[in-house]
Amino acid sequence: MKRQIFMNILSNYAGRVVGMLIGFFLVPFLVLKLGKEVFGLIVVFEGLMVFVEAMSTSIRVALSQNATFALSSGNKEEFIGYMSTGRGIFFVLSGIVFVAGLIISSFIPVIFRIPEAYHQDSHVFFMLLTCSFAISIPNVVYWAGLYAKQRFDLINLASSAGIIIRGIAIFALFSILPAKNLTLVTYGLISLIMTWTQNFAIYLAYKKVLAEFRINLKHFNLKKVRQILSFSFYAMTGHLSSVFHDNAINWMVNRLWGPAYNAMYGIGVKFGGLIEKIFMEPTWTLTPTFTDLLAKKENDRLKQFIYVYSKVMGMLVIPICLALMAFSQSIIHSWVGDGFSDSATMMFIGLMGQMVYIPVAACLNIPYAIGKVKIPGILSPIFSMMSLTLCYVFSVHMQMGLKGMAVGTSIACTVYTIIFSVPYSLKIIGFSVREYWVESYIKPLFWALIYWGAVLFGIHWFHKGFILSVMPIVTLFLCAPVYFLGVYWLVLNARDKVYVHQALAALSQKFSIKIKNAS
Repeated sequence: MKRQIFMNILSNYAGRVVGMLIGFFLVPFLVLKLGKEVFGLIVVFEGLMVFVEAMSTSIRVALSQNATFALSSGNKEEFIGYMSTGRGIFFVLSGIVFVAGLIISSFIPVIFRIPEAYHQDSHVFFMLLTCSFAISIPNVVYWAGLYAKQRFDLINLASSAGIIIRGIAIFALFSILPAKNLTLVTYGLISLIMTWTQNFAIYLAYKKVLAEFRINLKHFNLKKVRQILSFSFYAMTGHLSSVFHDNAINWMVNRLWGPAYNAMYGIGVKFGGLIEKIFMEPTWTLTPTFTDLLAKKENDRLKQFIYVYSKVMGMLVIPICLALMAFSQSIIHSWVGDGFSDSATMMFIGLMGQMVYIPVAACLNIPYAIGKVKIPGILSPIFSMMSLTLCYVFSVHMQMGLKGMAVGTSIACTVYTIIFSVPYSLKIIGFSVREYWVESYIKPLFWALIYWGAVLFGIHWFHKGFILSVMPIVTLFLCAPVYFLGVYWLVLNARDKVYVHQALAALSQKFSIKIKNAS
């Protein structure tokens, strides 16, 4: 089990890195080939479809928890019953999404500010996205099955393969096709085919691991529908409030300034989003582990796990955010060229908030692990509306433009994390809020600010600014060992050091065994 947990976490990080690298090269390529306005429309429409993804994900989480319990208990009939019921729910959701997509696509030019030349392509592109999601939603039940089996490694393998194939297809086709065919419709067709391919890979993975469990709608059970939907409702509320928030900002940007600014906004939040994907999303694999420890009443092990994991996240995320903030203007200019200075400023402001809530991501899994998602589900929409209000005030009334969107979001997320998310998560399992903040966040933060602040000051003074080049990057890497030594002596307590020694000893022993076997 420990090996599988390690593989799950490792594959999650690897999958996020793959997505980051593909996206890093794909965004400027698409901006070059399609232009700011068309790329901005892609950002808007794909963002709108995240609503659908949030709904299906919430139902999948609820289904997975029930299916996991049944599978762990050895109750095969219950497992098949939950999976079959989930399949029926996903079929209904798929039909709703398809009909809603047909209706919305007819009003796309009314809902969004779209140049007349792109009206027809926008309509077709949105329909392609709708078809892609409507056909793939019933397949989510196989994702839930792999989740119940705790095979995140197979999920991430299929996802990464889909991302790589999609990236290769876009680079290849957009490089050889004539300019008249480089349209929203072409991009939509590629995305449609790649989505189906990825979901077929998930189906094959399910068949490999859970071939004996055949999903059939004859096992559909209304009682199980109520069990799944009762939990997923509040989980869905939290997810949808976050999705609504992001899409509302995109809509405001579109209505206030047009699709070109959507492209600037999308680029401004890209690096922050990638940091979240790399460091925050892999913590989702810890939810079954937390549930297992809580069920066994091993609260001391859970506490140590959360504290150490948060420290590790802090000592990695905070320096990365500081470096990205310092070089934000140079990074954005080198990445997409001139005309995106506001994107760089947005990136700087957004990372300030992400330095707070990404390191404490492990805490956010606790309500889902323990099943207490009602209060977060109620409060999430309230804080989302607060954030949108702040975004509008800073952007329009204080005339900060795009930068105001980043300021409003950063303030709201920081306040929500400090005032509610972390305290609520820790109190429901009886852990000290003050102790957690001091030990797992404030100590790593202070050391990172002091050390990397001095390093970045030296780089700025020596190179007359933060210019993205070989020497500053080499300097950052050369300074890293001293930073980690400081973490060991100044941040880790005695018990943490014991864990580090045990982990290093285990790795050393495993490496020695491999060398002996190879020889």
